[in-house]
Amino acid sequence: MIVLRAASIATTVFVWIASVGASHSIPRDSISSFSLAPLTASVAINATTIPNTYIVQLQPLTQGILNPLKPDLRPHEEFHKRAAGLSYTTRRTYDDQSLFVGLSLTLDNDDDLQTLKQISTVLGTWPVIQIPRPLATVHAPEARGLWKKDLYPGTNITEPHITGDTDVNSPHKMAGVDKVQASGIKGKGMKIAIIDTGVDYRHPSLGGCFGPNCKISFGYDFVGDDYPTTTVEGPDPLATCLGGGHGTHVAGIIGMDDGPHVGFGVIGVAPQANIGMYRVFGCSGSADSDIIISALLQAAADGADLVTMSLGQIAKSEAKDPFEAVTTALVEQGVAVFAAAGNDGSLGQGNPSAPGSGPDVFSVGSIENTKFPVTYQFTDSNKKDLRYSAVLPLDGPPDGLTVQVLNFGADDAPLYGGLLSYYAEAAANATAMGLNVSEVILAVKYGEYASYSIGDVAGTYGYKYVLMYTTPDLPPGAQGYQDVNPEVDYGLYPIQLDVKDSTALLEAYGKQPYVYKVYLSSTKYFAKSEATITGGTMSNFSSFGPLNDLTIKPQLSGPGGQILSTWPLELFGGYAVISGTSMSTPFMAACYALLKSQNPNLTVNETYALLQNSGTQMPWYFDESMLSTTIHQGAGAVNVHNAITWESLVTPPQLNLGTSGFTVTANFTIKNRSKKPKTYTFSHKPAAAMQASFDTATNTQQYPYYASATFGSESVLIQGGESAVVNAYITPPSDIEIYYNPIYTGYIVVSNNDETYSLPYAGRVGSRDTGLISTTAAIPVFQCNDCMVRAITPSVHGFARYYGVMYWESPPDKTNQTFSMGAYGYPGILWATTGKVDYVRFDLVPANTSFVPNLYGFDPMVTSIPTEDLVYPPANTTFSTIVGLEDVVAVLEEYPAGDYSMTSYGFWYSNPSNQPPNADYRIVMRALAPGRDYNDTSAWQSWMSAIVSINNNADFVALYPGDMPGDN
Repeated sequence: MIVLRAASIATTVFVWIASVGASHSIPRDSISSFSLAPLTASVAINATTIPNTYIVQLQPLTQGILNPLKPDLRPHEEFHKRAAGLSYTTRRTYDDQSLFVGLSLTLDNDDDLQTLKQISTVLGTWPVIQIPRPLATVHAPEARGLWKKDLYPGTNITEPHITGDTDVNSPHKMAGVDKVQASGIKGKGMKIAIIDTGVDYRHPSLGGCFGPNCKISFGYDFVGDDYPTTTVEGPDPLATCLGGGHGTHVAGIIGMDDGPHVGFGVIGVAPQANIGMYRVFGCSGSADSDIIISALLQAAADGADLVTMSLGQIAKSEAKDPFEAVTTALVEQGVAVFAAAGNDGSLGQGNPSAPGSGPDVFSVGSIENTKFPVTYQFTDSNKKDLRYSAVLPLDGPPDGLTVQVLNFGADDAPLYGGLLSYYAEAAANATAMGLNVSEVILAVKYGEYASYSIGDVAGTYGYKYVLMYTTPDLPPGAQGYQDVNPEVDYGLYPIQLDVKDSTALLEAYGKQPYVYKVYLSSTKYFAKSEATITGGTMSNFSSFGPLNDLTIKPQLSGPGGQILSTWPLELFGGYAVISGTSMSTPFMAACYALLKSQNPNLTVNETYALLQNSGTQMPWYFDESMLSTTIHQGAGAVNVHNAITWESLVTPPQLNLGTSGFTVTANFTIKNRSKKPKTYTFSHKPAAAMQASFDTATNTQQYPYYASATFGSESVLIQGGESAVVNAYITPPSDIEIYYNPIYTGYIVVSNNDETYSLPYAGRVGSRDTGLISTTAAIPVFQCNDCMVRAITPSVHGFARYYGVMYWESPPDKTNQTFSMGAYGYPGILWATTGKVDYVRFDLVPANTSFVPNLYGFDPMVTSIPTEDLVYPPANTTFSTIVGLEDVVAVLEEYPAGDYSMTSYGFWYSNPSNQPPNADYRIVMRALAPGRDYNDTSAWQSWMSAIVSINNNADFVALYPGDMPGDN
């Protein structure tokens, strides 16, 4: 067991509260929690590394003769010859001499990795990772066979034609696309490649065919429907299952055209472009990164002008990866690459997704649509007209649906409908009132649980109709209409009301419970687009940058919240409204296609710059007097009309000011692309600052701490076709707390008559190399993780239960703390950093170590513990030196990179023969400054724990009966 000696425990009380992640499954006794954000369509946070499996980059032929004795030996033959002593299986081969040469393989013995790396023709190796599929398709894809063409209760709509007072192309107006298309520019001649879940090209709005002369004219299927269980490659990227919906939606955003009598009248951003689809996801499951590399290379080989990817994982490090190697080469050859910034906005600053984090990849954030695309009218028994959001109108019984509000009048907690017992009780109450639950519409408060989960659970108790209502106490984004997708198991279609109509419905129900009715009709629906509450501002789910080196990500933002587009024909009637940076990314890629079609001689990076230069800055929704930080919106909202018609170019398009407490000089170049002389003036727009936060309630908070800027000259005259360099001097804010690792942001503005170009900037106050490990709230501290509940001995006290997790506080009487060190319980450390770091490690050293840390987890001046009482590791113990730390007995944990905060899974040795010997130790935590050399000891900041005693002979003591294996 482990004993914390009381005399050396830090006296600060542990007050940290950690958040608990939510499951996507629905246990039989409760409904899983989901984010309050809309149903989003991008990537999950984590990716899984496939054991012993690597992408290997080889030296191409263009770098010279690989073997002078056999000049005709190609790179792969040379590699296999030199790796003859290794046992491995080749997965994929890459053979584009100008882009990427290499292979992916699985080693039979991972110890051979170092030998593989030493082969002279190997330029780099990277683990193969499983990229999570876009979140919009996670629910029950395995049940795709249950869908029928007659999807919606009481309707037979398969190819709808919806008319009314709608503005379904409102995203075009937000970005100037409507003006560009009105001038006849629609992407003709551009080839746009999509790497995604496949596409249902049978959809009339997507052309109805695949191949030459079709809208979806090229592509490939790398996986097949049943991947990852079975891989079946083929030339046809058709996906008709639920899991193919995401790619179909993306393709529609780029190039759909509803035509005069089909759908809603939605038009893609570049409807005349040639679209290619490279399928890397099956109907369920993830995609392996080596397959995505193949898709990138194939898109280039097929002549794509640009590639768009709404996939990825949070970028953990500045270290190069295989995506970066390929995407950089693509851009050098004139192929633009766009990728989603990610949907992890709730995590706060520093969490952009890869491959969008690559230096040549254009990362895209999401803006809320100014209009919810389509809502439908329904009438209540008081003859009042209300509206609901849905993709298609819903039919109800001619005699109407009796309204039943779940837990009406109860406290807020049960209003959300968290337990199955709520639904069982509701169904029983309705039956007792003489009602048929199939003719009842169950009203549940929108908030903590996904609408399709609510629908599923309600369906198990016989309900056929569900509506979600909202209330004024919810955040603004939750008071408007929401994305809705039915779940397959029960065919329920949860409709959603905005706060105005929700209030009216609840008031009417309160006066006539179990009597008040509503009437739904699929023919008398009066479709209408409604203004959104947060429209035209950044989506709350859109991920924040910057990268570790302060590079601004995303570069620019586009409409991605509440987007109507195509969906597989058998599902939802062929259309869906979903949200995510997955939607803004193809929108941005199509804008690039419009711009590039009119400027074919510009390089990829120059075209990127034109898009950023012409961005429109957006305020922060919660304080419109302040511009939203550049590490959220990038250069602002895309305006492709301005990008096409304006006549200047400013580079670089964004300014990385680094870390400093002093004035930073930033240079930029203005090129007058016109034939006439132009005079340019300069100004400064400050934007919000952000700082590190260890509380999910405040980690997206933005603050009015502003930098100031001056310029080398007030104006400059530039002749047509000429350029000039301008100096800007930016001084960080002086009134901001450096301790919280603040990032200040703003815009340098270059004006010429009616043309206003903006350069976003970001800088950090302080130093990247200090203050890495946070000491807020006594962090780092020991904590008892979830498994620890089973094996805490009775001597531990002062803990508190929070969502089923036990947290330990320093007890008032300073008694020793004893932890079990076995399979069912072990101590961990709760830690946090003040910003992103490149590496975190925990090592075990003897209690009498001479190591001097930057931070102590105890009072180093305490001398009350006699050193003669300490037990030292036996003489035959094996010690190691790791990055300057001597006498390391064991490596407890190590992370390739660190987040802002982390609860360790605990330090545990399952094999007793590998456990450290019984003795007294200290745990040393070290964090590596971003961008610094791993072997540079000065680049690490350290923390050292109190004395930790290990006793492998201690018995387990169960905290509660039944907690241990075998207990009944």
